[in-house]
Amino acid sequence: MSRDCADRPFSTVLLSDLHLTDSARDAYRWELFPWLLNLLRKSPFPIHFLCLLGDTTDSKDFHSSRLVNRVVDALTNLIAGAGLKRVYILRGNHDGIDPDCPYFRFLGHLPLVQYVSTIWQEPIGSTEVLMLPHTRQPKEDWQCADFLDANVVLMHATVKGAVAENDMVLDGVHQGFFVGSRADFYSGDVHVPQRAGKVNYVGAPYPIHF
Repeated sequence: MSRDCADRPFSTVLLSDLHLTDSARDAYRWELFPWLLNLLRKSPFPIHFLCLLGDTTDSKDFHSSRLVNRVVDALTNLIAGAGLKRVYILRGNHDGIDPDCPYFRFLGHLPLVQYVSTIWQEPIGSTEVLMLPHTRQPKEDWQCADFLDANVVLMHATVKGAVAENDMVLDGVHQGFFVGSRADFYSGDVHVPQRAGKVNYVGAPYPIHF
């Protein structure tokens, strides 16, 4: 996603559903980080921000010290190597068991990292961005979300009509929820890149099957 303004260039990379583990079977997933660093360094325009739209890891609250340290190292190396101004990480449904105490909330204490576990809205560059982490009760939990003032909405949610990797049509948040908003919507949670109504699914960067 990129929006260029004459006085202030703004460019952001969106990623989602990395589902990182410490299993040898999933070792290929870690190759994303050196590939991404190379991409950011060679970009013809500066990339200032990175947004991870949920499910950064796979096993909720059950992570080895090896995995945790590897996640921290990968993020800090990426920030330093690419010169990013800010990394935003949304809480996904795989990022903990208790929504009020997500496992990786401590990542928000790293320099230049904002961990988003509740509704968050602020300008990124010159663009007003609304961030919606995963919730099982969107109707109740998103009541105070300002969809009308946002230029971009980033979330981790399944909307009605999205299609899973097995071609099953999914149920979820009704499209009527977003009526009246002129924002661009980008979401994680569904692994297949697609557009479902107003929502653009970023998709997982590699095959993931359960």
